[in-house]
Amino acid sequence: MRRVFAVSALLFVACVAVGCVPTEFEDLRGESQVVALAPPDDYPKAGFGEQIVAFGDASGSRIGAGAGVDSPFTVYPLLIDGELRLDGPILDGCDVDAPCATGAGATLVGLPRYGGRERCVGAVAPESGTVELRCEDDATLTRTVTGPGGQRFGFSAASLRAPHPFGVALLGAPGAGGGAGAVYRLPETGGPIAVDLSGGAGAGAELGRRVAIAAIDADSVLLAAAASAGGTKRLVVATADAGSVSVRDCLDDAAEGWGEALAIGDLNGDGAPDLAVSSGPGGGARLSVVRVYDGAALPAEGTCDGSWPVAAELACPSAQNGAACDDASAFGSALAIGDLDGDGRGELIVGARTADVDDVGGAGAVWVFRGAAALSDLSAEVVALRHPSPGTGDMLGWAVAAAPGLDGRDELVASAPGRDRVYVFLCSGLDGDDPATTSGMRCQPR
Repeated sequence: MRRVFAVSALLFVACVAVGCVPTEFEDLRGESQVVALAPPDDYPKAGFGEQIVAFGDASGSRIGAGAGVDSPFTVYPLLIDGELRLDGPILDGCDVDAPCATGAGATLVGLPRYGGRERCVGAVAPESGTVELRCEDDATLTRTVTGPGGQRFGFSAASLRAPHPFGVALLGAPGAGGGAGAVYRLPETGGPIAVDLSGGAGAGAELGRRVAIAAIDADSVLLAAAASAGGTKRLVVATADAGSVSVRDCLDDAAEGWGEALAIGDLNGDGAPDLAVSSGPGGGARLSVVRVYDGAALPAEGTCDGSWPVAAELACPSAQNGAACDDASAFGSALAIGDLDGDGRGELIVGARTADVDDVGGAGAVWVFRGAAALSDLSAEVVALRHPSPGTGDMLGWAVAAAPGLDGRDELVASAPGRDRVYVFLCSGLDGDDPATTSGMRCQPR
């Protein structure tokens, strides 16, 4: 599969925040504000960007993308040795020269390290329960991690930014136990290990349909696993270390879409990771929303009664700059948290892949809610990202991610599989992350 790199001049940022100065877009050498990652020119499947991952750290971060089941993946460098690059793919896998197991690519997972190898991407085949890893140290070498068969192991996956005693990734297996579901951690070496979340058993089915994880400190992590099938859905929230798991609460809801997208990160800068959960229509004319929970208010060990209070409930902002939301917009179908402006608080990134833009159906858009000391203030500053020439079925915001960037900041990544593109927004338009407040220095690749 020949590797090619494309840079697009088609996107712009539509800024909702007062005083925001829209960025300009040129090609990469012209110091563009948005870079488009295209699949190789002989890529065999439409829908590039259906799966994306962003992983790594300040020493080197990467963006991986594929088109879902039975598709190759391609990995692009974002940061190399302290320099923003995006200058061409550096790794691919599951192509005609080295095919993966049937069904691979249904999920992608980016690992900071595994088995002594650095910066690996795993193409997961849930039906066979295998993860086929390719790593940068030797792109010709494939390592297969074998999970439990018959459990849809790897239907969902989330990784930690750095190796941790708990492991490097969390994987869901919603087919385990006849549909009860299960969750596994992947240590830095060896095979997957079951995570005991039996303290959260009860409502919901297919535990592990979605998972999220983030480090609390050097010893422990906060994790969430959704049992989002059936009538009443359940989200199990737990803290864990390498040897123990403590279920902290269970969040139940009957709304469609509850728990189908999750993100964990520090939105208010207090050092405790917060949780964002999508929730679909709850009856009447209510729009889809994203509920945010304050990590500092996480209930004590042993509770599973929904006592964790909602700190903020965010609906899609009213129509602005041509981007509009309704119940058909899938607001919250993709979530990520990353510090885009470098102020020590993460931003909440929300995809609405079927939102109308300029009355074009399914063009899609992405909203960014700036982190705030009080989570109830998350909606005080919002920017909307959209395409200047929206097309029907572009589905911008199908998947979103935050990729480690320069100086402790993150870069926003969003896919538009209807255009076969993944976009890296080097400027979000937030104060502190737009040319007006950075003199054009931080937002531009140099």
